[in-house]
Amino acid sequence: MRRFWATRRKTKVLCIIVCSLALGIALFSIEVLSYITNSKKWKHLSDSKDAIRILFVADPQLQGEVHESPIFGDLTRWDSDR
Repeated sequence: MRRFWATRRKTKVLCIIVCSLALGIALFSIEVLSYITNSKKWKHLSDSKDAIRILFVADPQLQGEVHESPIFGDLTRWDSDR
């Protein structure tokens, strides 16, 4: 019986290690490799001194009144105003 639990414990530890490694590889490939491959598709800006550049900045977490959940709408607006 003792041998069964020892084997089960080793299997559980091995499963945690393999799952953690798979998650780490997935996160690395999504965050780093996708940035590297997609950044090569960006257009290069000219180095002319006469060129005008405009930077658009967007916040995807802007809170509004229209498409908010009736339960969490007040909470999300209160949290974003802090």
